[in-house]
Amino acid sequence: MKDEARPTMLNPDARAALAASDERLQALAADLERIGFVGIGAPALAPALHAELLEEARLQRAAAWENAATADFDQQLMRAELGPLGAAFLRTIGEPFLSALMGEALEVSRESTCYTYYDAAESRLGVHLDRKESCACTLILYLEASHPPAAEPSRGLSLEVFAPGHAPGDAPVHVIPTETNGLAIGRGSEVPHGRPNLAAGERVIALTACFHRAEAAARAQAAAAEEALLSEGLEAWAQGDLATASARLQALAERAPMSAALAAGFGRISWSAGDFDGARAGFKAAADLEGDDPSHWSNIGLAHRDLKAPDQAFASFRAALTLNPHFAPALNEWANTLQDQGDYAAALKLYERSLAEDSSRAVTHHNLGVCWSRLGHDQLAAESWLTALRLDPGYAHALEELGDLYARYGDLAQAQGYLARAGTPRAADIWTRHGGSLGAPS
Repeated sequence: MKDEARPTMLNPDARAALAASDERLQALAADLERIGFVGIGAPALAPALHAELLEEARLQRAAAWENAATADFDQQLMRAELGPLGAAFLRTIGEPFLSALMGEALEVSRESTCYTYYDAAESRLGVHLDRKESCACTLILYLEASHPPAAEPSRGLSLEVFAPGHAPGDAPVHVIPTETNGLAIGRGSEVPHGRPNLAAGERVIALTACFHRAEAAARAQAAAAEEALLSEGLEAWAQGDLATASARLQALAERAPMSAALAAGFGRISWSAGDFDGARAGFKAAADLEGDDPSHWSNIGLAHRDLKAPDQAFASFRAALTLNPHFAPALNEWANTLQDQGDYAAALKLYERSLAEDSSRAVTHHNLGVCWSRLGHDQLAAESWLTALRLDPGYAHALEELGDLYARYGDLAQAQGYLARAGTPRAADIWTRHGGSLGAPS
């Protein structure tokens, strides 16, 4: 869904970021061919764009996960998903610049992009090669690099590049200093590279991305037959026929390049089937393909919530609201996540904000009622559920809650009426729990 009020993804200065003359591109390309990695010193980006990306990376840090050392690979760092600004930067600025530099069409590899944080002593990234299938070109944008004022930078504040087939103990053939608003670009799947241990007090925040070779067919729009398959799949999903929906979308995926609508469809089906990892992957792919649509980021947050990862959920809802501060579904899902954590006061404020933006959503009135109920305000809860039913007379969850409420107060006739209208397994369970020998509602 497009929203005319949505803020511009990148400020006007951003369009000039990484602009280079033909002579400059030729010099960089020659160094890249000779060494395998090149650096672009600060300031690589317009200051305003650099500041906005750094702010987003700092916000995403709360949702980061650890990449610790394993038996096969020596590393110690934190990673987090990009927000909408980082994704837009890679698509609108990174792709055209690197395609011009490399002399071939490149597209960002969604599964190999993230914000990276080296913010603890001995943070490091062992010498390695990036994955060949996804990293024809590697880009590392250093958003922040710092060290204690009284100390000299350690080797950790540099990217070391090695000769192919290097042995442990070999010296690097090239070193790229790590400086705020600087860049490193290289053939990461062909040329070994790594970051030694940082010293105490040193810190690096980077946007790290891989780019794969693009095929013209991958950018072609779906044909009419593919659009029909997508429509059939989503219609089946809406009717609860997950098997048919999955079959239609799978058939479409096998014959068409991935689109945002298709990726989101996979996400919805996966979520309905309880596959929340699959749902997150589908919604993330949709956001990567259509990053200015807040619904994708809100759905990513929903999947993270169901994966019991609230910090990642909050970061995704925040990303959705960065794109559109008035996006009611994200406010509602953020409130749901807070309610799951028992923070009812904060949840109430977000439900009220969501309803201020869009009071026509029965689901939000229902969720607000649940929150009031958990706080012991049954009258306010009932009013919210009745409002939900005025908007959607068949809204089963509101019918269930009202039936349960009336049964708790001993009005079994009213309870049975609401539960019978719901007609769900949960309604039958509620009736049995309260009515016992009365059986299921008729």
